[in-house]
Order: sequence, then C-alpha cells, then structure tokens
Amino acid sequence: MLTVLFNPNGRIGPRTFWRGVFLLLAAMIIVSVAGAYGGAAGQALGIFSLAAPYCYLCVYGKRLHDNGKSAWLFLAFLAGYFVVSSGLSMVLMPFLSPGVAPLEAQMTLLIEQGQLMDAINYAPEINKAGIMTSLVSLIASNALLGFIAASLSSDPQSNAYGPPEGGLASDTF
Repeated sequence: MLTVLFNPNGRIGPRTFWRGVFLLLAAMIIVSVAGAYGGAAGQALGIFSLAAPYCYLCVYGKRLHDNGKSAWLFLAFLAGYFVVSSGLSMVLMPFLSPGVAPLEAQMTLLIEQGQLMDAINYAPEINKAGIMTSLVSLIASNALLGFIAASLSSDPQSNAYGPPEGGLASDTF
C-alpha cells in the first residue's frame, strides 16, 4: 500500500484504487476531527494534510495511467474536488452546522474593528461548529470523484505507463 500512496509511477486497477482512496479518506477524517477537537496535538497531526495532495496524486495518477492517460489529468480531479466540496459546504452548512454563521459574523465584526488577534481566537470554534459539514463534504466529494476515476476503463494491455496491475495482460481485475 505504501507504493500505491507514495509512488506516482505505474498503474492500478479499480480495487486497488478504492483501497487507496478509502485509506486516504480515513486519514483525512482522523486529521479533520483531531484538528477540531484534539487541541495542539490534534493540530500537529494536521501536518499529514500537507502530504495528502501528493498521496492523492499518486493514487489518482496511477488510476489514470491504467486508462492510458497522463497523471496531469489529476489537476482536473483536484479542481473538481474543490468545486464539489465548496458547493456542498455552502448548501449543507445552514442545515448541518447552523452555529457557524453567528461565529463568523462575530469574527468579521472583530476584524472590521481592527481586533485581528481576538478574531483569530474564533477560528477553532468555527472549526468545531462546522465539523459535521466538513466531514459530509469530504466523504461525498471523495465518493463522487472516486466513482468517476474508478469507472475509467482499464487498458488490458501494457501501455506507456507499464503492464496492467498484476503484470498479466488478461488480468483486468
């Protein structure tokens, strides 16, 4: 699994792709919850979120390679993730995290009054109040984009990115 998550070369089929996506999703859920409720230790765990884009690039890039496409197409998936995630957050925030709006209003008021340090103190509270929306958006975005990538057909023959997963040209699963 380390090769799947940290090596951008090669190809993977849909099953291995889903394993990588689920592992990354679980890690991101842990990082999100720890960041909201884990205090300084939880925020320190957030260092993983710096490595996450590279891991996603490796997993999606290999899946794209399996279809004969360049891993650069991952940028389209990344843009799609931001669009879907942002849209879901905007739609779901009033329903799943209604406490965020008053906190953001208070934070904005403090910023307008020039009390930036006091406003910054609201960030952890906003993070806690919005965690449900963040998690639902994270899961739904990963599921949608994962489904699209997993649905790509596998090239049954060797291509520019190597042989099919498992090394056998007839093994498409």
